[in-house]
Amino acid sequence: LSTATRAAGLLVGLAFVVIISCYVWQQLAITRETPGYKNVYSLNMGGESFNARPGEMSIVQDRIPEVETASRVKKTNYFGKQISIDGQYIASKYNSVTEVDPSFFGFFPSTFVEGSEECLHDRNQLILEESFARLYFPDKDPMGKTVIIRTDTCIVGGIVRFPERSLLKEQYIIKGFKTPDA
Repeated sequence: LSTATRAAGLLVGLAFVVIISCYVWQQLAITRETPGYKNVYSLNMGGESFNARPGEMSIVQDRIPEVETASRVKKTNYFGKQISIDGQYIASKYNSVTEVDPSFFGFFPSTFVEGSEECLHDRNQLILEESFARLYFPDKDPMGKTVIIRTDTCIVGGIVRFPERSLLKEQYIIKGFKTPDA
């Protein structure tokens, strides 16, 4: 019985080593797909997104001369029926919007299938992730179609494809900030 208990303990320990090793390998593989990944940093303050308010990126760049480029990122989850596309509410799995500055796409590898990040300069346009766009527009071109987020009416101005192993793969709706970084 003692030998069986030790063997079981050893197997459980080895299983955890394998699981943790696989997780670390996967995370490193995803991170390394980002060009210049050693120079990309995320700033947060107490769990709140530090770089979401206007003017903060300019302050960071002024105070830390080594910062060449900066972008704000803010993900907002919407609960209930608050996002609709062509009159139909989207599934709760997709009920989030990631707000970014146009410079965001310079940090992460992505391919624009249609449009470009320039549409983010227009606060009434947004970008859809390619598989999400195909899901909600299976038989038609999503460009120029209407997406309503709460009371904001937006127009699809771009379709983006992220690499398969990307931390951004689940950013289905990408929108520019209402207030530009000052």
